[in-house]
Amino acid sequence: MGEKQAPLEFNQCQEAVKRLDEYLSRELEGAEVDQVRRHLSECKGCFDKFRFEETLLRTIREKAEQVTAPVELRSRILSLFKRRDDD
Repeated sequence: MGEKQAPLEFNQCQEAVKRLDEYLSRELEGAEVDQVRRHLSECKGCFDKFRFEETLLRTIREKAEQVTAPVELRSRILSLFKRRDDD
């Protein structure tokens, strides 16, 4: 059996919420991703904040795709919200 990972010193919810932006933009790595996921699965308050942030970012991406603007400006704006897995 593998070694059990120590949980993040989350000051629980406060630290989890601080990591939401990095989690949503897929900037966290390995164990930290797992720890944030585990916390979100166990904490309704943080999960609700996560869903709000996720919905907000998705809405911004969708609206940005509909905007008529110079190609260069649109590209720069969309690149700010592009997920790493979309590359």
